[in-house]
Amino acid sequence: MNHDGYNLKFEAENGKSKKLKATFNQVSDIRKFEVELYWKRATYFWALIVVAFTGYFSILSSEHIPSKFFLSFVVSCIGFIFTFAWFLSSRGSKYWQENWENHLDLLEDKVTDPLYKTLLERPGYENLAEKFITGPMSVSVSKINQWVSFL
Repeated sequence: MNHDGYNLKFEAENGKSKKLKATFNQVSDIRKFEVELYWKRATYFWALIVVAFTGYFSILSSEHIPSKFFLSFVVSCIGFIFTFAWFLSSRGSKYWQENWENHLDLLEDKVTDPLYKTLLERPGYENLAEKFITGPMSVSVSKINQWVSFL
């Protein structure tokens, strides 16, 4: 859908439109929901991966399990599958989160002005340690999570 079609469909040119405000509120809620789901899925996969790690090392440290190297290989393969699923789930979640953020970008100027697009940053840092170690930094938490899942 092009920009003009979007504006027409959601009455984005009319800042007083009830449909526009309802759409904006719905999009905002869905984006929050997607972020919430992202972290729930991440926690779910972290738990599965911890179980796989625990099983792997429990098998290897046991002295009474026959074929423990084969079983540890099977458990490590299961752990790999969980990790790969986590990676794909993170990418899919990021896709939908960005979809709703793009909707907000298109709608917000008429509803709340460019609040979502406006960044306010601190004026400066007191020292290098604050700038590079303890101060805030514009990084994507979800992208860090994707890199960790990939590694």
